[in-house]
Amino acid sequence: MSMFLAPIHFMVYGKNQLQEQLIAEIAKRAAAEGWAEASALDAYCSREDRPLDAIIDVSNIHGWLSKSIADVEHRLAALVTELLFGHPERLAVLEELAYEVGRDQAASADAGAGELFQYLTTHLVDGMPCDGVNMMRDQTAETF
Repeated sequence: MSMFLAPIHFMVYGKNQLQEQLIAEIAKRAAAEGWAEASALDAYCSREDRPLDAIIDVSNIHGWLSKSIADVEHRLAALVTELLFGHPERLAVLEELAYEVGRDQAASADAGAGELFQYLTTHLVDGMPCDGVNMMRDQTAETF
C-alpha cells in the first residue's frame, strides 16, 4: 500500500471530481426543470473542492480513494434513480446533459485508438487502477 501521494492518486481524484461535476449539473437541471426542490437535490452534491493532498487520509490512501469512488458512484446512481422513478421521459434530458458535460471533456479529434483508450481510463470512474477493470489487450491504429 502506498504511503505517499503519487500521480495516479491525483488522477483517480480527478476522475471523481469530473463525476462530481456531472452530479452538480444534473441537480441544477433537475431543479430548473422543476423535477425536485434544489434543497432536496443538494443532498446528492458534494461541495468539496479542496486539493487531494489537503483532504486525503495519507495513512490510508487506497482506502480513502476507494471510499471516495464508492461515494460518488452511489450518489450519482441514487440521484438518477430518484429523478427517473415514475418519469422515464426524463432519460432523454439526462442523456443530453451527460453528453454536454462529456463534450466539454472531449479528447483531441486527431487522437488514435490507443490515445483514446488512455484518455478514457484517465477520465471515467472505473474503480481503483490496481483493480484492472479496463486493460488494453490489443491495439492497432483504429482499434484497441
